[in-house]
Amino acid sequence: MNAIIQILYSLPKFWTSLSSDNLPISSLSTTLLQTVFRMQSQAKGAIDPSTFLNALSVHMTKNSNTNFNVNEQQDAAEILETILQEFCSNSVLSEEFLRIRSLNSITCDSCCESSVTEEKHVILQVSAADNIQGSIIDLLKSEAMSGENRYFCSACDSYQNASIDHCLKASSHYLIIQIKRFVAIDGVAGKDHRKILCNTNLTIPIQVDDDVTIPREYKLIASINHSGSLTN
Repeated sequence: MNAIIQILYSLPKFWTSLSSDNLPISSLSTTLLQTVFRMQSQAKGAIDPSTFLNALSVHMTKNSNTNFNVNEQQDAAEILETILQEFCSNSVLSEEFLRIRSLNSITCDSCCESSVTEEKHVILQVSAADNIQGSIIDLLKSEAMSGENRYFCSACDSYQNASIDHCLKASSHYLIIQIKRFVAIDGVAGKDHRKILCNTNLTIPIQVDDDVTIPREYKLIASINHSGSLTN
């Protein structure tokens, strides 16, 4: 939990942008806001985050229907996403700072009809590669849908081979990325243990229309290394 609070504290432009007109109203986001403000005003020494941790425990217990204990090992990405989603659901400005939008376009090989879906992310999940920039490149590669993974085309009214293309349509002020190290190959779950270079600078292609893509630059601010296995 300390790592998550420290990571969020390292987003100063976000916190200073929150004025009295767009402050989040939920207990979880309000108590975190108060905790960060106390950290900013207290240059030295420790602060007590128990008010925020209690609010987080209540929120997680209510949403997961299990007794959430902040003193036990928890999934860092899950907790961080919960906090960010709570901010975005209560503040329009938070959405502009934290959410990135992607489009997935599936095109039928037979009739060439396309189906487009939109997704919003507070955490952009990518597969493991030799470096983060490579993970972004892999994320945006076209994929073939064939065999057992064929696409049901409503125009053809049957399963067809197809291709799926991905693009990032709108960028956020902050980009938060999670590397998915746990994968399933032929039904067997495992962890990718390779060393991954965490680039200090990333270039993200943002598609502004069908023919124009502009680069968006991001600089590394902080990272969380969450160690664990499939059973721990």
